[in-house]
Amino acid sequence: MIELNYYLLDVFTSEPFGGNPLAVFPNADGIGTATMGRIANELNLSETTFIQSPTTAESDCTVRIFTPKQEIPMAGHPTIGTAAAILGNGLLKPKQASRLLFDEGVGQIRVDIGNPDTGAMTLMMHQPTPEFFEILDKQTIASLLSLRPEDIDSDLPVQIVSCGIPFIIVPLKSLESVRRATPRHDLMSLNLERQRSQEILVFTEETLKGDSDIHSRMFAPRFGVPEDPATGSAQGPLGCYLFNYERFQGGKLRSEQGYEMGRPSEISIEIHGTHPSVTQVIVGGTSVDMGSGTIRIKDVSS
Repeated sequence: MIELNYYLLDVFTSEPFGGNPLAVFPNADGIGTATMGRIANELNLSETTFIQSPTTAESDCTVRIFTPKQEIPMAGHPTIGTAAAILGNGLLKPKQASRLLFDEGVGQIRVDIGNPDTGAMTLMMHQPTPEFFEILDKQTIASLLSLRPEDIDSDLPVQIVSCGIPFIIVPLKSLESVRRATPRHDLMSLNLERQRSQEILVFTEETLKGDSDIHSRMFAPRFGVPEDPATGSAQGPLGCYLFNYERFQGGKLRSEQGYEMGRPSEISIEIHGTHPSVTQVIVGGTSVDMGSGTIRIKDVSS
């Protein structure tokens, strides 16, 4: 019997039982792709990561990311949480003191290390610059979310935006509308099967906390994640969307997510550039070490 140890963290929070849970498996060289998928399905968290040897000379390691249903090329809370697990447990020594470099499915991802000598270490990941895709019909998207078309902000489009993974960005008029959103999974798969994304991020500029700029929720049933409490890979595209449509002039935003799930999450977004060109997309926050565990299986090679 082979024992595989893992670390458990809550990501995008400074409090236990908030944020987005993540399992991180160190020393994952030799674990087969199918086995990684089965482990992720067994743990049934939004994502599980596996640390392997780097594929490029300057990188610190390779990070492979799995939802309960499939491997994905990049994600926010798994990247931030894996960096926190590495630094908090001394899993490897970074090649540069100020940052980690991960090989992920979209290429090399940089994670800057802030406040390394305090308990509230802030980690900020650099995401690919944005790609803007189709603008979608508001009435169709409203029906998929059990909302009325008038719940959607008339001054902004529903659009697919990607900073590594594409998301459907849906601007809603109010916090009440965001809370009322209830995805119709049957209609989502039927109406969005030909789109480059079926993952929906709804947001409003009405917030619960005075220091937040955005309140959001994210639904990804195709990935086995009916709702995600914190989605860094969606917050980068959201920041770029707001910058593109001149809802802010660049710099820093603070997004709150997960409140409807009882898992409050706080995500920092930085967008740099001169309108309409984005030169840097940076997303991050803090994590909490929640413990560790062991998986026992007969074979890991498949």
